[in-house]
Amino acid sequence: MNDFPLLVEFVSGTTLYREPETIPKLPIVQNGPPGTFVVFSDGRKVPLPTDQIVFADGSGGSARIGLGGMSFEEAPHLRREVRAILEVQLNDGRSAWDMQSDGSYVQRTGATRGTHELLIDRAERRHREATRLKRRRPRPIAAGQRE
Repeated sequence: MNDFPLLVEFVSGTTLYREPETIPKLPIVQNGPPGTFVVFSDGRKVPLPTDQIVFADGSGGSARIGLGGMSFEEAPHLRREVRAILEVQLNDGRSAWDMQSDGSYVQRTGATRGTHELLIDRAERRHREATRLKRRRPRPIAAGQRE
């Protein structure tokens, strides 16, 4: 498993391009990070959220980036939740669309249920479990178990 919540692997033939660092002529306290782009085989460049990239690899015939951020490091339970939701979305075999190298989109087919139905089911299961736990009677603490 990776040390970041989301790994994005682009289509074959893509590379990464990172703008060089620039030193401003004005007295600016700090510049933002230089731009990072995925470059498609036809030359089109798509900008990436540079401040969230924690891993980048342009070798192997296709560009790959890992996205993360401080909030994920501070809250592992949120990281697991985001990863689970993203897995549902990335593995959608029904209502997702894949961008082709020419910029057109093709809808995925084959699955009987799409992301929305799966996420609704997930939310309903969590609600049922929370309701069950809420109705549960608290157990008294034995005298020998107190700290």
